Amino acid sequence: MGQVNQQINSKNANKTVETNNFHQVLKYFDEAGKLKRKDTRLEIGCQICLVKNLALVNLERENPTPDTHEQYTILPFCGHAFGHQCLDHWIDSQSDWPRCPTCRELIYYKEDHIVTFDIQGTLQITATSQAEEIQEIRAMLHSPHCQESIAFVKMVSETFEQRKYLLPYTKYRDPDNK
Repeated sequence: MGQVNQQINSKNANKTVETNNFHQVLKYFDEAGKLKRKDTRLEIGCQICLVKNLALVNLERENPTPDTHEQYTILPFCGHAFGHQCLDHWIDSQSDWPRCPTCRELIYYKEDHIVTFDIQGTLQITATSQAEEIQEIRAMLHSPHCQESIAFVKMVSETFEQRKYLLPYTKYRDPDNK
């Protein structure tokens, strides 16, 4: 997983996006939040449960169902996305400071709280609502707040031994990050 496959279909090559890194996923969407190519397939699996895909689809090709897709949350530092409930369980199961399940980067903290982006994806998605979500995700990943979190996590990661001064965490959705 985590790659882009090309499948030959007649004359045209269909792209299947499988990466859960939204820095990469966003490259397949235009500034309006719509897929650049109508033949692009989105099969972005949750890298924690390995069962369901994230509720981001090419609506011209498929519709998400509760059996196959789930809402997702994006980590602000690395941009990796996971099923919302899976990420919550992952964080709860970590005895030390949690790290991204994909890249192992330290998850960003603000004071004593873990910060993730709001829950994204819905099973009743429309082309308009999905385009708006993509625009929102793009803005969040490029926001000054997110860039501050990147700088903070890099500092903490570089001084790994000194991170003991940080307070214990609690699950939290940052109210400043709407």
